[in-house]
Amino acid sequence: MRYTPLILAAALLLPGCAGDDTSSKKNTGTTPAVTTVTTTVPPQTVTEPAETEAPAPPLFDAEAVLGAYRSGDVSGLDDDQLTVLEAAEELISETVTEGMDLFEQELAIHDRLALLLQYDKDELNPFYEHGIHSCDAYGGLVEHRVICTGYANTFSLMMSMIGVENLVVSGTNRKGNEHAWNLVNIGGEWYAVDLTWDDLGKDDSGIEMKHRYFNVSDAVMAAKDHKWDMNAYPRTTGGKYSYFALIARSAEHFGDVKELVSSRYRQGFAEAAFIPARKGFADGLLTEDYKNTDDYRQLLRMLGSLGLGLQELYTADTDLGRVIVVQFAVPEKKTEVTT
Repeated sequence: MRYTPLILAAALLLPGCAGDDTSSKKNTGTTPAVTTVTTTVPPQTVTEPAETEAPAPPLFDAEAVLGAYRSGDVSGLDDDQLTVLEAAEELISETVTEGMDLFEQELAIHDRLALLLQYDKDELNPFYEHGIHSCDAYGGLVEHRVICTGYANTFSLMMSMIGVENLVVSGTNRKGNEHAWNLVNIGGEWYAVDLTWDDLGKDDSGIEMKHRYFNVSDAVMAAKDHKWDMNAYPRTTGGKYSYFALIARSAEHFGDVKELVSSRYRQGFAEAAFIPARKGFADGLLTEDYKNTDDYRQLLRMLGSLGLGLQELYTADTDLGRVIVVQFAVPEKKTEVTT
């Protein structure tokens, strides 16, 4: 069965959302994107039906942009749509290189958007109102300031442009706040992607993004506090293109980890992940308080000795179970994944 992208439907259903990821410094509660103004008119003065609400601004028509991209005919686009099309084409030309498969293109675009977009919130102003394009691709690709629906709709447009079937999911977080994310079909299997919660906007460690919610299964999303009507969307189970299934490697001792991290660094990647393969090795890293364990301190010393610009060491719950992720700085990041 083929599913139709819900680019505009999601924007209608989700005027606001809250990124409730505790690792994020900006993805918190939001306010509605459009403020309704009510005017009261004395009944005796009304001769015709009165307009009592200010009209909402029109939704940005991303489908028109997609159609123009596919056909090459931009004659039907207005100025805003043409601006979005040009921004999207520029992002693709700067991000996608010849020879990339669809997964590599998806990853490259995910990472570029995570660095480009900012969550539309003013931490100092509790009465801050979102911009009128905070839910759409204009807000993402032109203004670079969106809420979760805007993250999802921007990612959806970009996926459609590179030929990846996708959907925007309407759901909530664990607190019941509206939230939106994506499903993508890569290699005939569906995967979930939450770009909002992968974009940290630079957390305390200096990390700007992670891949905890990139190409994961329903099980991982549900365990991570996403809630939605599973019967309304394709099921995701994790598969060949699950992110950590591709990059994580088995390790029996710290020497294996050293080789894995060094190899990834030499290939130009900024991230490595490993799974402790032997009982007793790095067990401390798999606990909730792993930063207080001897395993953590020993691994930090070993990684620090490599001189790779270590940025963070954290655990991630994945379809493989809990893995240990190492993020480090490299001069030029590559987005290809070597299988």
